[in-house]
Amino acid sequence: MTLEVTKLTKAYGKNVVLDRLSLTLEGGHIHALVGENGAGKTTLLNTLAGIYRPDSGRVLLDGKPIFDNAQAKARIGFVTAGNTYPVGTSVAELAKQHACIYPKFDMNKWETLMERAKLTPDKSIRSYSRGEQMLISILLNLSICPDVLLLDEPFAGLDPVLRKIVFSLLVEESAEHGTTMLISSHDLSELERLCETVFFLKNGKIERGGSIDELKAEYKRIQAIFAGDAPDISEWRGVKAVERAGRVLRFVANELTDELREKLEAAGAIAVEEIDLSLEEMFLHMNQSRWEGFR
Repeated sequence: MTLEVTKLTKAYGKNVVLDRLSLTLEGGHIHALVGENGAGKTTLLNTLAGIYRPDSGRVLLDGKPIFDNAQAKARIGFVTAGNTYPVGTSVAELAKQHACIYPKFDMNKWETLMERAKLTPDKSIRSYSRGEQMLISILLNLSICPDVLLLDEPFAGLDPVLRKIVFSLLVEESAEHGTTMLISSHDLSELERLCETVFFLKNGKIERGGSIDELKAEYKRIQAIFAGDAPDISEWRGVKAVERAGRVLRFVANELTDELREKLEAAGAIAVEEIDLSLEEMFLHMNQSRWEGFR
C-alpha cells in the first residue's frame, strides 16, 4: 500500500494553505504530522481522506485518485476532533451507519472493542464525554478495517486512562494488521513514543521528513555546567538556541566534537554532556525564529 501526494496545492480564496506539497506514506508504518497552528495539517488530512478536492497536484492511493473514488475512500479511516453527531443518535446506530458505508466494517470487531473499552452501545453518543466520543470515533474507524487511518488530534480531551487505551489500540492495530497511520497532534511526546517517521509541515510544504531516530541524530542538545556563571556563547560558530541559567548552559549543535568540548572547558566548564533532542525540542529548534523573543 502506498499513499502518494505530488505537488498538492489547496487554497481558500487567495490564502494558499498547501503549496505544491509532496509526500509519500509507505504501508505498515505509523507516521507523525507536525506543524504550528494554521500550518495546514487539517486541510492536508481532509484532502488525503478525499473530503477536499485538490486545486492541483495528485493524491493517489495505490496509483488511483482518492477524490470522487468510493473504492479508495472505503479503504481510509478518518478520525477528527471536529466530529459532530445528530441529537439522539445512539452509538449502536452509528455502527450500523458505518456498516452501510464501509464494505469491510467488522461488527464482531466493533462489539469486541466496545466491550474491551467498557462502553455501552445503546447510549446516545452525546451522553458521552468529549474524550469518550473521541475513543468511540477511533473504535468505529478501526472497525472499518482500513488500509490507511488518518487521525487529527486523537489525544485531544483524553484523560490518562483513555490516552493509554488509545495508544495501545493504535500500536495493536499497526502490529496485527499493518495499518498505515498518519497522526497529526500537538502532543509531541505521544507522537515520539508512537511514530516511526515524522513530517514537518511549514508554509504549506513539507519542510523536513524522515525517520525520527535519523532526524534526532542530526542535532544534539549540549549541556555544560560551569564553576561560576555560564558564559554567553551565542556568537560561537555552529551553536544554536543558547540558553543560560546561572551556572548551567544549554544549546543545540550538530554534535559534541572534541574541539567544542575543549573550547567549553577552556571557558570554565567543569562538566559537559550530550543529550538527544526530543521531538518537541526538534520542533522548537526548527521554529526558533517564531519564539526566540519570548525566552
